[in-house]
Amino acid sequence: MLEGKLTSNDHSSSRTHNQGPIPGYWGDKFHTHGLWRKDNLSEVYVDGVKVKSFRTDDGNAPQYLVLNIGKAKTSTVDGKASTVKVDYVRAWK
Repeated sequence: MLEGKLTSNDHSSSRTHNQGPIPGYWGDKFHTHGLWRKDNLSEVYVDGVKVKSFRTDDGNAPQYLVLNIGKAKTSTVDGKASTVKVDYVRAWK
C-alpha cells in the first residue's frame, strides 16, 4: 500500500469514479480484499468486513481485474516501498 493508504475506484464508460479513501493504515501485513458486484452496486470488503458500498453506472458490463500499486502523479514511492505481494486471486460468478 502506498504509504499504508487504501482507496476504492470504479471505472466505467462514463468516467472514473474515485470512491475515496478507506480509513485505517493498511501497510506492513497481508489483507484479503473483496468486491461483491450486484446490480448497479459494488460492495468493497477488507479482511471480510464491508468497508464501502457505492452505486455503479456501467450497466453491469463485464469486469476486468487489475492488480497494481495505483501510483499517482503526485506519488514519489518507488523501489521496495512500492512492492505488492499477491498470494492468490479468485473470481467466481
